[in-house]
Amino acid sequence: FWLEPEGMIALALDADRRPCRVMTSNGAHCLATGLVDGERATAMCKRLLADDMYSGWGIRTLSGREKRYNPMSYHNGSVWPHDNAMAALGLARACDHTGVLKVLEGLFDASEQLNTSSLPELFCGFRREIGLGPVPYPVACYPQAWSAASVFMILQAMLGIRVLGFERRVFFDTHLIPSWLDWLSIDKLRVGDGRVSFVLRRSPNGAAIEVKDKSSGVRVEI
Repeated sequence: FWLEPEGMIALALDADRRPCRVMTSNGAHCLATGLVDGERATAMCKRLLADDMYSGWGIRTLSGREKRYNPMSYHNGSVWPHDNAMAALGLARACDHTGVLKVLEGLFDASEQLNTSSLPELFCGFRREIGLGPVPYPVACYPQAWSAASVFMILQAMLGIRVLGFERRVFFDTHLIPSWLDWLSIDKLRVGDGRVSFVLRRSPNGAAIEVKDKSSGVRVEI
């Protein structure tokens, strides 16, 4: 399935087991699940964030260079928040922290411009232009459960959170914070049968985590 010149996972194999050399966001899911690592993961991160894939608001489902590309198509060029959340998690696993923030900032800006107070099922994949917001998809579901849930996965990618509920442990592998955000508070995060509350604050050396409260026996490791 690996496409060496393109630096991407093939979308499928045809009847003769030849790879379909079409550039889609599907490969990001392989990154998120840990199926790809090392130099291939690095190459995929670069490919997913190239101009033909990243619209400025998010990663498109299909590259703008493909014959079937249509920014108003349901699957062939639109931007899906939950798809981008999977991509952000994959970028985080590949240690592309700049890419994680790029996806976060694009979707955050889109949510402001769409005036919906949260993220819809999808929106059109037109390139971001100065002075113009993202183009809404005419029949997108809103509210949409997996789009609402995508916010939490993007935060997971940004903070590098791993929750081991049975062990009552929380790990912060990497804690990023975008330049426009001074602090972020998360209260009563479930850790098995316990909870933990913390604040992420900007500092001269990056970001610092302050644990405000936690249940007895819950361990926080940074």
